[in-house]
Amino acid sequence: MKKLYAIALTTLLLVSGGVMANDPPDAEKPDGAGTPEDPYKVKTVEHLLFITHRGDLEIEGANNSTTTYSQAERWSAVYEQTEEDIDFGTASPTIQDWDDGKGWLPIGIDVSAGFTGIYDGKGNTITGLFINRDDEDNVGLFGHLGEGEGDAAEIRNVRLEDVNVTGARAVGSLVGRVTGDQNTLIIGCSATGAGDNRSVTGDAAVGGLVGSSNSHREQPGNVDVNPLISRSWADIDVTFSDKEDVNDPQKFGGLAGCSQRGRIFDCYALGKVTVETSSYTGDDVERIGGLVGCILTWGQIQRSFSTGEVIIDGNVDEDTTGGLLGNFDVRQGAIENSYWNTETSGQISSAGDGEGVTGLEDGTGSGQFGNQESWEGFDFTDDGAWQWDDDNNQPALRDVPAISNIKWKGASDTSWSADGNWEGDRIPGPNDVVIIPATTSPYPEIISDDGLQSIQRLIIESGASLTLETGARLTVERGLTNENGTGGLVLKPGASLVNNTSDVQATMENKIDGGGEWEEKTTEWYYIAAPVVDQDIEAAMQEAFPNGQDATDFDLYRWSEEDDLWINYHGNDFARDDFFSGEGYIFGASEQVTLTFAGTLGSGDIQWAGLTNTGDGSGGDEEDEGYYTAGWHLLGNPYPSGIIDEGWTKEGFVETLKIWDNGSYIDQSGGFIPANTAFFMQVNEGAATNTLIIPPTARAHEAPSTKTTPQNRILLVAKAPGSEMRQQQVIRLEPDAAEGFDPRYDSRFMAGYAPQLFSITETDRLSTLAIPEITDDLVIPMVFRKNHEGEDFLIHLERNIDETEIYLHDLKTGSWHELGYDKPYAFTAEEDDDPIRFELHFSPPDDDDPVDIDETPEARTAEMWFHDDRLYVETTEAGMQLTIYDLNGRALQTNQPGLGPQSYHINLPPGAYIARLNGKDTHKTLKIITTNTP
Repeated sequence: MKKLYAIALTTLLLVSGGVMANDPPDAEKPDGAGTPEDPYKVKTVEHLLFITHRGDLEIEGANNSTTTYSQAERWSAVYEQTEEDIDFGTASPTIQDWDDGKGWLPIGIDVSAGFTGIYDGKGNTITGLFINRDDEDNVGLFGHLGEGEGDAAEIRNVRLEDVNVTGARAVGSLVGRVTGDQNTLIIGCSATGAGDNRSVTGDAAVGGLVGSSNSHREQPGNVDVNPLISRSWADIDVTFSDKEDVNDPQKFGGLAGCSQRGRIFDCYALGKVTVETSSYTGDDVERIGGLVGCILTWGQIQRSFSTGEVIIDGNVDEDTTGGLLGNFDVRQGAIENSYWNTETSGQISSAGDGEGVTGLEDGTGSGQFGNQESWEGFDFTDDGAWQWDDDNNQPALRDVPAISNIKWKGASDTSWSADGNWEGDRIPGPNDVVIIPATTSPYPEIISDDGLQSIQRLIIESGASLTLETGARLTVERGLTNENGTGGLVLKPGASLVNNTSDVQATMENKIDGGGEWEEKTTEWYYIAAPVVDQDIEAAMQEAFPNGQDATDFDLYRWSEEDDLWINYHGNDFARDDFFSGEGYIFGASEQVTLTFAGTLGSGDIQWAGLTNTGDGSGGDEEDEGYYTAGWHLLGNPYPSGIIDEGWTKEGFVETLKIWDNGSYIDQSGGFIPANTAFFMQVNEGAATNTLIIPPTARAHEAPSTKTTPQNRILLVAKAPGSEMRQQQVIRLEPDAAEGFDPRYDSRFMAGYAPQLFSITETDRLSTLAIPEITDDLVIPMVFRKNHEGEDFLIHLERNIDETEIYLHDLKTGSWHELGYDKPYAFTAEEDDDPIRFELHFSPPDDDDPVDIDETPEARTAEMWFHDDRLYVETTEAGMQLTIYDLNGRALQTNQPGLGPQSYHINLPPGAYIARLNGKDTHKTLKIITTNTP
C-alpha cells in the first residue's frame, strides 16, 4: 500500500525538486477493521505511522483506489500488536532523522484531540523510541490519552525498550498526558533501556512512564472515577531540562511526574530522578519523587514502590523532594502500602506524613527491603499482581493476562454457561471480549444459577440479543456495544448489569406484585426509578396493561418537596410525560404487572444540585402534619444495577438516606439500593448550597458482605405480631458526634404505615440517633404510636454493640425489660396513649429488684422477620412448615421450626424470594431479599 498525501505539516519539509530524506516511511494500513471484534493488527513501524498521522490519511488500495481514514477514526480505533516486536531501528531513514531530527510524532495532541481508542501491545516490545521535541508539550509514544467521560481509552501490555524522549511539559516514555476518568486505563506497561537510551527529559510534569495523570473532572465526586495506571513499571532516568527560561518547573517522578487526580496501583520505578540547575535561574524546582513527583486532590498511590536515586542540586525545593513522593495534597488523597528504598534513593523522608508511606532500609536483601514479609498489602498469591524476584530480592509484577475474543455459536441451546455454545468450547472469562453474531440464533441467556459473570467487553451485533434472566448478574469491565437497540439487551426483573459505557440501549423490566388493597395503608406501594433516560410513562403503562387501563388499574405519584404533596399522575399537576432519570416515584397496581423501561441505560456520574428545603413538612394532610419535615426529595437509582451508599458526594445533605421497606422508611448508611428503586434524601436545613453526586463506581450487584457491617449500631424494630410491617430505630455510637442534630450521622424520622418508633431530642424526632458514648446514666426517650393493625405489638433487638446491656422502660406500665436477640418486648397500645411511651437505658433500674425478663407475655401468634440473610421465626404452634420459594414458585428450602424463637441462614444466591410459614391455624408469607453469596 502507498500513502498519497499522508505527511503532517509538521513533518513536510520541501527542498528543491522533492521531499527531504528525513521524512518517515510511508504509513501502511494494518489488517483489520479497528473494531473490538476485528482490531487493527499492528506489526511494523509503518503500521504505527498509520496511527500517529495528524489529519486525514489517504491510503492507496487496489486498482488505484484510495480510502480516507480520519484522525478521529484512527485515534478512537482498537489496535493489537500481534505476535511481532517492532524496532524503530529497522526504519529507513532512521527515526533520529525524522522531521528534521525531532523523531517520532506523538499519538494524540491535547484534551480536544487525544487518543481515545485501545492499544493492546500483547506483551510485545517497541524498541528504539526517539523523540526530540524540547519546545512541545504532551510528548511520548502517545502524546495525549483520553478526553472525556465514557471514553474507554486504554493502553495495555506495551513494553518499551531503549527509550530516548525529550519534550517540554507533560513528558513520558509511554504517555505525555492523561486526561480521563475511570474508563481511562494504562495496565501492564513498562519502559526500560540501556546507556543513553533509557532517558526522559523535560521542563515540567516529567515521568519515566507517564508525564501527568489527571481527571477531566474539575471536582471528581470520588477517587474511583479517576484514570488508573496499574501493574506497570519504569526503569528510566528522568531529568530536568535545565533550560534558562522554563516556566514553573515542577513534578518529576520515576514513574509519573504527577498524579493530580489519578490512581496508581501496583506499580514501581527503578530509575534515577535528577533535578539539577546550572542554566536555570528562576524559582525553585518543586515536587520531585522517586515514584511520583506529587499527588494533588483525589490522587491515590497503593501497593507501589521505588528504588531509584533522587538527585537534586541548585535551585531546588528540598521540602518537596522525597524518596517515594515529593509533595502530597491531603484533600482526599491517599497513600497506602507503598514504599521506597532509603539507601538506594539517598532520601530518608517522603511526603505523605504517615499516610502509609514507609521507608525500607538496606537494598542488599539483608534488611527490610529484601524481606517479603515486609511488603504489607502486596498480593503474592498465584492470582495476585505480585511475585517475588529472587534474583533482585524484591517484588516484581506478574504479567497481565492477555485479552482474547470469544464468539457465541449457540450450538445446542441458549445457555451462557454451556461450553459447547462458544467457539473454543469454553465459557467467557474476565479477560474476554464477547461477541454475539447475528447469525447464531438461538441467542444466549444468563440465569441466576450461572452466578456473577465478568467479561472485558460485550459486542451484540445487529439482529442478535442477550437476555439476563431474573437474578442474573453481568459485569462488563471496559466496553459494551449493542447494535440491536433496545431489543438487543434485555434485563428481566431482578437482573443486574454493571458496565462502563454510555449510550447503551436496553430493555429492563420491573415486576410489580400488585394487589386489591394497593390504595389502602398496606405495603403494596412500590418505590420505583427508571434505569433508562426519558422513558415515556404512557408507553410504559400501555405495555403493562396490554388490554387497556384506566385510573382504577394503577396509581403513580411523585413527591414535591416545595408543596409537601404526593402529586398524582392522573391529576393535572404531575408535570411529567417521562420518568426522569434520577427521580423517584411510587407505584401501585390492582394486579400483578411488569413495568418495561426501554431506552438508553443510565451511566456516568448522576448529579443533583440546588434542591429545595422550603416545605413545612405537613405532607399535605393535617393528619400527617410534622411526619415528614422539610427538605426531603424522592430520588431514583438511575442504573441497571444496585448502588452502594459509599463514595457519594453529599454537600449540603443529611448523609443518611431512606428507602421504603415493609411499610416504613428505613435508614441506609453505607447500605444497598436495588435497581429500579427510589430513595429519599434530605437537604440539610441552613445549607447555602447542595450537591449530590453518585459516581458509577457506587454500582454493585449486591449488598456488601455482612462481615463489613458496621459494629457500632444498635437496631430496634417495632411491629405487630405476624405482620410484615416494621419500623426501625437505630442508635449509632460515634465518638465525634456533635451536640444537636448532626447531619453526618443522625436522620430525622419519616412516618409510613408501620407502627411508629423513634427517639426524640429537644429539636428533632430521629430514626437514627448518634451518641458519642454509652454510659450507665444515658437515657433515650422514645415515642411509640400504634398503627391500624390492632393493639398488640413487639419491639425486637436485631443488632447490638458488643457487651452492651439494653433495657426498655415502659412508662405506661412502669415495667422494665432487658432486650436480647431472643427476648422481644410484647405490649399493648391504644390510640390515646401518651406518645412518649418508652425510655431506653443501658443499665438496670436503680432499686435492688432484678429485671424480670420472664414477665413479658408470649407472642400471641406465629411471626417471621428477616435481617442480614437470616430468617427469624417465632411460633407457639407445633408442626408448622417453613418453605422458601423463588419468584417462579419453585420450592428451594424447607424447614420444620419448633416452638419458640429460631433463626435460619437463607443460603441462596442474592435476589428476591418468598418465605411461607404454614400450619393448622396459621399461614404467614414474607418477601425476603438475600445478599449473600453461597
